[in-house]
Amino acid sequence: MMKKICLAGIVVSLVLSMCAVGFAAVDSQSAIVLDGTKIEAAAYIDRSNVYLPLRTIGETLGYEIQWSETDKTISVSKPGGNIMIDLTNNLKITAGDHVYYADGDYKIIADRTYQGLGFFSINFGLEMRWDKQNNTIQLYSIHENAISIKTQKEASENEIIKINLQYPQIDGLADKTVQDSINSIFQEAALAARQEGLKNAVEMEMDRASGYGSPNKCETYFDYRLKYNQNGLLSVVFLNYQYTGGAHGLTVQSSRTFNLNTGAEYKLKDLMKADADYVSFVSANVRNEINERVKEGLLYENTPFQTIKDDHDFYLSNDAVVIYFQQYEHWPYAAGIQEFPVEFSVLSDMLKPEFSFLNDSIVVGDNYTLVERGTSGDRDYYLNHPSFNKMKHIVSFIETAEFKEYKDGELWFTARGGDDTGNYQFPYLLAYNPNTEELRREEPFLPLNEKEDIAFGKDGWKQTLNDIKIQDESVVFEFKPAAGEILAGGGRLPYTTVRYDERANELEFSFLNAEVGDSLKEIPIIESPGLKYVKEIVTEQIPGRPGNEQNPAQPPIVKARIALDGKPLYNAKASYLKEGIYEDIDICTVSFK
Repeated sequence: MMKKICLAGIVVSLVLSMCAVGFAAVDSQSAIVLDGTKIEAAAYIDRSNVYLPLRTIGETLGYEIQWSETDKTISVSKPGGNIMIDLTNNLKITAGDHVYYADGDYKIIADRTYQGLGFFSINFGLEMRWDKQNNTIQLYSIHENAISIKTQKEASENEIIKINLQYPQIDGLADKTVQDSINSIFQEAALAARQEGLKNAVEMEMDRASGYGSPNKCETYFDYRLKYNQNGLLSVVFLNYQYTGGAHGLTVQSSRTFNLNTGAEYKLKDLMKADADYVSFVSANVRNEINERVKEGLLYENTPFQTIKDDHDFYLSNDAVVIYFQQYEHWPYAAGIQEFPVEFSVLSDMLKPEFSFLNDSIVVGDNYTLVERGTSGDRDYYLNHPSFNKMKHIVSFIETAEFKEYKDGELWFTARGGDDTGNYQFPYLLAYNPNTEELRREEPFLPLNEKEDIAFGKDGWKQTLNDIKIQDESVVFEFKPAAGEILAGGGRLPYTTVRYDERANELEFSFLNAEVGDSLKEIPIIESPGLKYVKEIVTEQIPGRPGNEQNPAQPPIVKARIALDGKPLYNAKASYLKEGIYEDIDICTVSFK
């Protein structure tokens, strides 16, 4: 699975020369907020099904989206992975080494492709909260387990049966015994499906020899879906399709949920407190949802549902415990496998303490509003939430603060400035815990594919971009005042603009009013011992422009473009000599993860 980092939103239509589904086919539209930032696109709701704009969300997350008119395919790509969507073949999706079918779970609306929520959960690692009261779809990037997942495949065909198996194999666990055990269970499930198919084929041949049976081949398709991959847990769904003749085959769905640290497998009752009446509670939720689907004309009950079992079939999604039923269990074949998500938040009182983090993954941050109130140029920020009797003051003396995400029980904000930073306006993170009322400041960060203006030094003094070197898995820049210059209070010059190009993996600094030091001019490549972070440095000095009445003078610009191996963060700080003598070095550190 691929990580998502970039948050910059771009709205571009994915024009498809296909018959479009009109707006009338959709019940309603909802605003979309992705990782705390509203994007300029709408989600569409059709009979309680959520469809999201593929191009807009994909490009916001840093993917490149390309449409092929010739074969009606969509390519979704970024470094480290590629997804191919075939709209002409039952929505065939090729994600890395995994090929599966989403059974047409998409819409073309106003010449744009909209995918069902499952696509974004599986392939983009997004969790969703549907805020119906505010008509908003909240999407959040999850933090996945540090493992890799490869797809093992087996395909064979003879005169009586066609077999196609796909099952996952994980790698990267510290305990290889646990890893081997889980992988063995996945493999055994696939091999059991193969044996079932071979048995079916033998029986069909016997029927055919007796003058009965289907003239068609038996078929076995075994596949998987990765549903939850966070917090040391892994939840996987398996689909076992068997065709033994007749009008259609049957699919049996199963699921396994594991603790990746211990290898323990969880049943539904293992998640719940001993005294929790979760069976009645979940059953009531399922019953209510069935009633809604019947009302909307989506379901017809053959056998009325009464209650779930204490160890009912389930899996974990990014935001819910999902209860499911097999084909024909309560509804006609055409209803398929019916699933009923019960959000972690409504189960919070029933979950065992060791699973309380499941409720933390439910996004509540959108219910918090950051309100700015300040005087005399200072800004105070207050947190507004129904749990407070009134707005709660949380932070002062910052120039900006914007809600970013809800993570691990804390509200995270991006912020800039502060009474302890003076004129050094570096962006940083603030983490606020509503329960403990603690506010914590984290190190500065670099928003990918965004620009950040950073003020190194004070007033209009020139500085020399002198050295770039590797120190402790970081690239360090040094800036010294040019000859004859003295740091003084006042305006914030020179500014530095920072841009990270994720596709090229380059970091570019543009310095105003700076010069290139001799120690930097002849450095084409820097390598650290054993690990290479900087592959190439290119500097370019652009002279300043004289001013006139219409246009003020522009200082010289120095650009330093650095080709990188690894993903950068940056830290920036100024250091001074004692007793108020400003002669020391300003430093910018680009560290790596």
